[in-house]
Parts: sequence; C-alpha cells; structure tokens
Amino acid sequence: MVPDSEGFSYPHINVEGCVSCYQCTQVCPVLKPKSTPNVPVVYGAWNPNQQVRKDSSSGGIFSLLAQDTIAQGGVVFGAAFDSKLHLRHTAAFTAEQCVQFRGAKYVQSDLSSVYPQIKAWLRTRPVLFSGTPCQVDGLYQYLGARPDNLTTCDVVCHGVPSPSVWGDTVAYWAQKAKSPVSRVDFSEKVTGWSKSHLTIHYENGCIDSAPFDETPYGHAINQGLILRPSCHNCRYASTTRPGDLTLGDFWGLDKDQFPDQHDKGISLLMVNTAHGSYIFDQLPMEKKKCCLNKAVAGNAALSAPLPRSPQRASFFATYAVEPFETVYKRFYKLPAVPVRLAQEQLHKLLHR
Repeated sequence: MVPDSEGFSYPHINVEGCVSCYQCTQVCPVLKPKSTPNVPVVYGAWNPNQQVRKDSSSGGIFSLLAQDTIAQGGVVFGAAFDSKLHLRHTAAFTAEQCVQFRGAKYVQSDLSSVYPQIKAWLRTRPVLFSGTPCQVDGLYQYLGARPDNLTTCDVVCHGVPSPSVWGDTVAYWAQKAKSPVSRVDFSEKVTGWSKSHLTIHYENGCIDSAPFDETPYGHAINQGLILRPSCHNCRYASTTRPGDLTLGDFWGLDKDQFPDQHDKGISLLMVNTAHGSYIFDQLPMEKKKCCLNKAVAGNAALSAPLPRSPQRASFFATYAVEPFETVYKRFYKLPAVPVRLAQEQLHKLLHR
C-alpha cells in the first residue's frame, strides 16, 4: 500500500514479482457485483451499564458484542489509536483491551496485516471484526467465505478523512497549545448525546472541548472537504449492508420515542443476517424495534454518500504545496454566523 499526495493509501503492484494470477482483482470488493438488496430488522438499543454507555459514542452496544466474543474465548478486532495517535486496527483478547475500541474515530484506520491475522485466528477461535462497510466486505472477499465463527459489525459511515491530514491537524493543535496531544475523543457526551463534543487532551493537562459539528475539523468532515474520493461514490451508502450487524447513532427519533434516553445515547442496531440475528439474541441489552424508514430519515449515509465539497480540489492542491498552518486557516474555518445558525436548525430538524 502506497500513500498518494492526499495521504490515502492505495494498492501498489510490484510488476517484477507479479505472476498474473489476478487474485488482487478477484478479491477486490469494488469489482464485485453489488449485493442483493435486503431488508434489515431495526432496533433502538442501549447498554444497561450506564458507565459503559456514557463512555461510548451512542448506546454502548459494541461493548456487549465484544464481551460476548471474549467470553467465548474469542478475539476482537477494532480500531484504536496508538501512542502517536495513528488509527490502526488491532486485536484484543480481554474485555479491558476492548475498551480502546469504544467511541467514534473520524479518520481512516490502518488495516496492515489484520486480514491474515483474522484468517489465522479463525482456525481456532471465534472472531469479532468491526469496521467500515468497505472494510467488512474486503474481509469477506479476502477470506472467500463467511465462516460460522466470524461475526462482523459495520458502522454507519459518512466517509473516512485522510490519515495524513489528520496527523497534520493533530500537530497543529499541539503547536497552538504548546503541548503534545495525548488523547482525542470525537464524541464525548459533555452535555449529552445529542450534541457530542470533540475533546482534545494535552500532555500539559489542558483540555479543549466543543460540540463536534461546531469545530473546524468537524466542519471539514461534514462538508466533504477531506474525505477519501471513493467515499463520495460509496456503494455501501444504503440499507444493504455487508456486516452481520450494523451500528450507528439513532438520529431522527421522535421526542416521544425513548424520551428518558435521548441524552444518554441510543444506538441504531440493524440485524442483517441470520448469524447476526443469533448473536443479537445473546446480548443482554435494552432494545425496542423500530421502522427502517425512521433509521434512514435520521442517517443520510443509509441512503446516499456525502457530496464532495466544491473546495475539495482546491484544498488538496494547497495542501500539497503550502505549510499546513496556511491550509488550516484558509479552509478549516466555520461558516458565517447566519449560515451556522441555519445549519444548526437543519441539524435539529434532522435529529429531533
């Protein structure tokens, strides 16, 4: 895998070592026909453990999945930040190790060597894999089958930002604060679930926190400025999902639906396969069945990909030649107050 000028990695074929087996094209999910549309069963759900729920981005259901896998002697694969705040998929063998997988992380993860590891562990143990829909589909194509001891959970994904841009953003934050960044929470429930905060922790003890949608980084993601190009034509932005289960925030609920739960976080849980239904029945969660239309209405990524920002090409052209501070100040800016107020009203309408 070789990164391009935008910081996204792409497969690179060593032509000298290529034997023209075409295995790379045979397992590429993008070159495969689209899956037959299915109608998932939809639930609003949450973890009865209130501390786990508070520490999670929505209802804390993934932690229940992970605990169930660990209890069976299995291995859990999820995305976690390393000491340098690089997002990587890694394996966990205990419930304590699975804590690092909680919470949304708005950057593309590194999957280096993970698929071969999963294939090896599947010979002896149950495996849970959580990732974006394209990562889940890629795993199935790599394996060439759907093993009975593999459970997959895809997330409702709006697109993955550039890992390179993410790294430069973290460095810029550290420069401004005059202290390295030690931890970042993308969806901390500082004032409740409906307005989750982007919280940046620095090694000197300082903390910056603001509603994610009202931060420059959040705005850059939401306007489609720094996402991978293929995300704007995503084939998985629909209710036909590759994972056994799909997890996300259950935006779009009416105020009279779970009225006492809205500030605590409610997971959108979609059961997509028979295996997913079996796993679902094992989980000790609070849940209520909901209609698919309600899920789609509150989650645009279940019906269409996020449009590309008109400024995207200009952003990356500037990013390739200018210091990042210049790029940040020119493009990472929030819209004018009247526009922001209008966007906030639209956000409330979509998430009420």
